[in-house]
Amino acid sequence: MSRLVVVMSVGLVASIASNCAAQVPLVQNGEAVAVVVTADDPSPTARYAAEELVSHVREATGATLPVVAESAIPDGYAGRVFVGATDAARAGNRPRGPRDGGDGAAHGRRRPLHRRP
Repeated sequence: MSRLVVVMSVGLVASIASNCAAQVPLVQNGEAVAVVVTADDPSPTARYAAEELVSHVREATGATLPVVAESAIPDGYAGRVFVGATDAARAGNRPRGPRDGGDGAAHGRRRPLHRRP
């Protein structure tokens, strides 16, 4: 059951990400340029989802993305991939790209990613 939840979550994240204006680089020239961020005390499902993401990126690129707690995000990375119930998710923040006046950093009020017809 939990594997199904993870697969559905990854599919949901992929569909939302395809609608976002900001692009988050994960790997460049074979080096990780992003970190995977979890809550300080992630749920088992969030921990598993982060491990799966890292595994698939490693398999596809050869680079291993670091997984860090939200309270310990290191400097020096071009992107952050938040997984699970982080403070950023609870605050409703999402990365704002150039199209909506942002620089890709999570801040501001949450707006819908799409509009219903």
